[in-house]
Amino acid sequence: MSPNQTISSPRRRSAKRDAILKLMRSERLDHPTANDVYLAIRKTYPNISLGTVYRNLNEMSGDGSILKISSPHAPDRFDHTIEPHLHFVCSHCGRICDLHFNSLFFSMKKALESEGFEIENFSITITGACPNCTSQLSRKEKK
Repeated sequence: MSPNQTISSPRRRSAKRDAILKLMRSERLDHPTANDVYLAIRKTYPNISLGTVYRNLNEMSGDGSILKISSPHAPDRFDHTIEPHLHFVCSHCGRICDLHFNSLFFSMKKALESEGFEIENFSITITGACPNCTSQLSRKEKK
């Protein structure tokens, strides 16, 4: 090994990290922000800091344990579903829904790879009005 190389150690497991991951996978929180996770995990770990939650969520999204959904005008959200899927973000209420159009995902992946692209990660977010907001908007328009 050269003097400039370092050995990277695997992430240390901790009770707090495990609890955050368990909470994320419990499906009690649907696409939570770091603050949502912080408020929920404080019931078990009252002394945990928001910074610890952020650090663990970012590490878990970095190692592929969870997904991070970034938006330019809203806080990052996190998803326990790591299989390839699409997201729909309601621009009215902010709700995020998983869309499982696997055939669409695989068609796009195959098309990109046929052009010579090597796909490492695939994230598509669609924005618009969710069914609930659409019906509320149409009721307002009828008045």
